[in-house]
Amino acid sequence: MCVGAYGGTTCETTWSAEARIVNKTEDNGYSYSNSQSGHHVAAYGDEILIGNGGSMRLPMILKRSPSTGTWDAVWNLSASYVWIDGTRDYTNLGASVSLSGDRAILGAPEVLSSNINSPGFAMIFERLAGSTATWSFITKLVADDLDSSSYSSQHAFGYDVAISGEYAMVSTGRSNSPASVYIFERDSTTTSWPQKAKLSSPVSSATNDNYGASIALDGNYAVVGASYDADLGDYSGAAYIYGRSASGTWEQVIKLTAYDGTLHDYFGYSVSLSGNYALIGSYGDDESGSSSGSAYVYARSIATGEWMLDAKLTASNGAANDQFGYSVAISGSRAFVGASNKASSFGQSGVAYLFEREQQSGTWKETAKLTDFEGSYNQFAAHVAISSAYAIGASQLTDYMSNNGHVYVIANFTHVAL
Repeated sequence: MCVGAYGGTTCETTWSAEARIVNKTEDNGYSYSNSQSGHHVAAYGDEILIGNGGSMRLPMILKRSPSTGTWDAVWNLSASYVWIDGTRDYTNLGASVSLSGDRAILGAPEVLSSNINSPGFAMIFERLAGSTATWSFITKLVADDLDSSSYSSQHAFGYDVAISGEYAMVSTGRSNSPASVYIFERDSTTTSWPQKAKLSSPVSSATNDNYGASIALDGNYAVVGASYDADLGDYSGAAYIYGRSASGTWEQVIKLTAYDGTLHDYFGYSVSLSGNYALIGSYGDDESGSSSGSAYVYARSIATGEWMLDAKLTASNGAANDQFGYSVAISGSRAFVGASNKASSFGQSGVAYLFEREQQSGTWKETAKLTDFEGSYNQFAAHVAISSAYAIGASQLTDYMSNNGHVYVIANFTHVAL
């Protein structure tokens, strides 16, 4: 046991900040994003995909050098992909991102050209076989039932995205009309990605349940957040888990609501999925004071296939208005939760908490608190990502003084499995 720098019994010394990354690519002109709860950063192994942060900067993939430990950009989005029919489209491509091995998906929920009305789209890129840095455009995903007449200034197709192996998901995330989530599957014979399923809120006339504001995908399972769901009171929130059957259809497995949920909890505002664990953020929960926040871990039983509550996570030093659970990420038995409004000892706001599951007892223990140690930015950990060895904390990815996006990379070298 060791005493943490922010109070409570934690072991921050096992994790250290390895890098601060600033996206200084040229601003493409228009600063706009509707994907507040979409995934702006993604991690896989020793690579990070950084979105544009709402400032039209070029999304990029960074890879850690095993010899120097530095993080170098190995790919950035070519400017040729941010134009449509020769016209500057202001798509905000990269407002949501996801990374899985040699495949990446980027969402463009807004197309704001004066000439073009579009409900949005997503693009899949793939690494060239045998290459480290060569990524190629594979396909553009669009919903088969949305066209220019479906255009809205509200959240559109590409609000959040997820990719895992041969499957990709894209949500519309609309808050003022029924929203949907679309699933695409790679055709191994043609390498195209046809649409295979459309998921919609099962709640009758759910015009404002925020279905699809945050989505996650891993293997044959998917989770969809609906943080405005009113089952337990206005904006109490819910999350849906879907499974792919042997016949290839995607079916609802369970609707999750917090066992202690109440109004304005926003359960499902952030979601993540890894193997047999689902992590659901509830930043409005009042566990440690008004809007202190919490996150819920659900585990899938290997024997029965049922999803059951495994733990409710809260910060050891939680306080009112921290908004713990504003962002979440899970990888194996590690959960990473952002409290974007938590006052930091280094100034400004935002702390990210790492939890790890003890193998013998099955309990989840807080093992680190991570922050912007320079105290330069507000809302650190508004977006988080985690892989097998690295945790990434990012603010809203826009510094309004310099207009540069930034993330912090946290490296784990010395931790011993609990």
